[in-house]
Amino acid sequence: MVHLKIKPTQTLHLRLKQKLIPRIKLAQFLSLPENEFAKLIKEIEDNPLFRKLTYPTDLKEKIFAYGRFPKTNLSSNFYELKEELLGERNFPEVESVINRKKEVLKICKKIGIDNFNKYFLYHEGTSSLEEIADECEIELEEVKKIIDLVNEIAIYSEFYEPTSINLQGQIHYTKIAKIEKDEEDFIVKYYSPHLARGRYLINYEKIEKLKREDFFTTEELANLKHLVKNMELVNLRKSILSQIIEKIIARQKRYLENGEPEEIQTYTQSELAREIATNPSVISRALRYRSIEIPTGEEVPLQRFFLKPKKKKMELVEKIIAEEGEISGTRRLSDETIKKILKEKYNLSLSRRTIAVYRQELKISSSFQRALVKSSANPKNTNITNTHE
Repeated sequence: MVHLKIKPTQTLHLRLKQKLIPRIKLAQFLSLPENEFAKLIKEIEDNPLFRKLTYPTDLKEKIFAYGRFPKTNLSSNFYELKEELLGERNFPEVESVINRKKEVLKICKKIGIDNFNKYFLYHEGTSSLEEIADECEIELEEVKKIIDLVNEIAIYSEFYEPTSINLQGQIHYTKIAKIEKDEEDFIVKYYSPHLARGRYLINYEKIEKLKREDFFTTEELANLKHLVKNMELVNLRKSILSQIIEKIIARQKRYLENGEPEEIQTYTQSELAREIATNPSVISRALRYRSIEIPTGEEVPLQRFFLKPKKKKMELVEKIIAEEGEISGTRRLSDETIKKILKEKYNLSLSRRTIAVYRQELKISSSFQRALVKSSANPKNTNITNTHE
């Protein structure tokens, strides 16, 4: 009987462990810095088997392709050299990349931006490397140089678009993209070509068909299994990040249009996790230390787009008090007055007591105490200490 009681518990623990291990691996993978992620992608795409199945001479052997995410593109900054940054930042290996890029940019200008996007960035066609060379009227070796450099530059995308967020060296952000507004909608322009390319399209049926036809050697079969597994992992990370940005745009359109902080709508990471059917810890890892440039030109951490209802209310209370000089001259606003402003301007109903509690959490003194502060010459310089992000 003892064994009967223990065995189900052991089975349950085993099931939980089986579910937990992939989740831990995914969370760790999502935490990889962008340059490390780019190195993995370069390793995948430098694999001879990947190139064989992406650019085959016989179309029947084509297994891999790229699939861009909707309303995404590559930032035009990718085509700029920005050599002036060499003197400002310690990137000794980048100078070598830039020198090679100069040579390849000449080839890119020769073939034109449309051919570059079609054959080298998004590989939207089904051409082999030899066919690409013929269609672009360049040498086969020049085709390979462009492909190699695109993957190499992705590792150093931070050099071309360094973050402007400076937290005294404690935390390093990576700016992954910028959001632009066209006539109809918002467009996401990634700074790294591997993000702009989207996900890998893997033809699993054709893999099985070629296996049955003994197309692969024993060594290639082992290589293929590892290769596809890594490609799937890359797809998962890219898809999660793409969905996060897509949901941010849908929820925060008003903020993206004018950049006013009070326009940020309440949105929690748990809500997003439910919407894209993943775990909140995965969302947290995906957001951490990543930023995006909004249409106003401001760089914003991805976490900033997620605001709990209480924090939103506290920010509005803080904003009203910070601007009380503009609202009422030298008079300090009482909690009752703040309550009325919240209702009239933001259609937000809060009790006077709740406002007082929020004010205390924000380390902001009462209207009477603020009035005692001799700062009438500069009404904004009240006794306010900002203790939250």
